Amino acid sequence: MVNKRYEKYKESYEKYREEHKEKKKEYHKKYYQEHKEEIGKKNREWKEKNKDNPEFKLKRKEYKREYDKKHKEDLKKYRKEYYSKSEVKQRMEGHYQKNKEKYDERSKKWRKEHPERAKALQKNHQREYEKKYPEKIKSRNETNRKIRIPNNQLCQMCNKNLAIHKHHLDYSKPLEVQFLCRKCHNKLKD
Repeated sequence: MVNKRYEKYKESYEKYREEHKEKKKEYHKKYYQEHKEEIGKKNREWKEKNKDNPEFKLKRKEYKREYDKKHKEDLKKYRKEYYSKSEVKQRMEGHYQKNKEKYDERSKKWRKEHPERAKALQKNHQREYEKKYPEKIKSRNETNRKIRIPNNQLCQMCNKNLAIHKHHLDYSKPLEVQFLCRKCHNKLKD
């Protein structure tokens, strides 16, 4: 008898929740907008109070990990949209250029501490690149086998520096290359 009542109550409750789901969302959104500053202040105070608590740190990491797993596709889509915006790209690039030395140092340090992982990542990146651009790889290999940069060859763009790079204008014609210095070649890449 009790189980039947419980089942009936449970069904009606589930039905009610489903019907009022959108209303509840709207209510919470509205409440948050009205009390945004107050909620933010309470959250900041709570975080400040618990920032040195190791249990809090662990729970926060676990929650973030679970959240990221659950919303993986949404986060991926959001990041792609966000980072594709030109103003964000410029800001990120500016930040990187200002802190380039710091990033390079950090990267070198990580590679020294994790040599096996660094090698594996490099190999994986190389494989992906080869799959993505097979025509480039094929024409570069053919060029390296058949064409040498002549001694004292000047760059064909600036005519100042010695040429140390071979640049393909069209990868479908592997033997047609320009001899360029590093500066000019980097300009063309950008």
